[in-house]
Amino acid sequence: ILANMEKDKSSAEAQARGCAELATLAASSERNRATIAAEGGIRVVIDAMKRHEKSAEMQQQACRTFTVLASDEDNRVKIGAEGGISTVIAALKQHRGSVEVQEQGCGALGHLAGDDNNRAKIGAAG
Repeated sequence: ILANMEKDKSSAEAQARGCAELATLAASSERNRATIAAEGGIRVVIDAMKRHEKSAEMQQQACRTFTVLASDEDNRVKIGAEGGISTVIAALKQHRGSVEVQEQGCGALGHLAGDDNNRAKIGAAG
């Protein structure tokens, strides 16, 4: 999945599909969540969010991926350290009219807030 996302960076549709597949895979086991993070999946998702900030579908799927990945403590820390909080907040601001982005973005922030440092970053971001 990650290799395909890296190969087709310019397509918001391909990136959204990749994020959806990552979220599904991550939801199936703790081991999958750890593997996705270890293989650079967090950075791939953040980069896709920055590259396709105007695509509501892409942002929704990326936030969904972070919601699932952030169910693990180590991933919460990694997502926060790599800049995932600011990208989720940017998605929420960019897509105020999208119920789906708002729902998934708030879910991601809720899981990310399980880490004290992340909670401080979320609070500081407003």
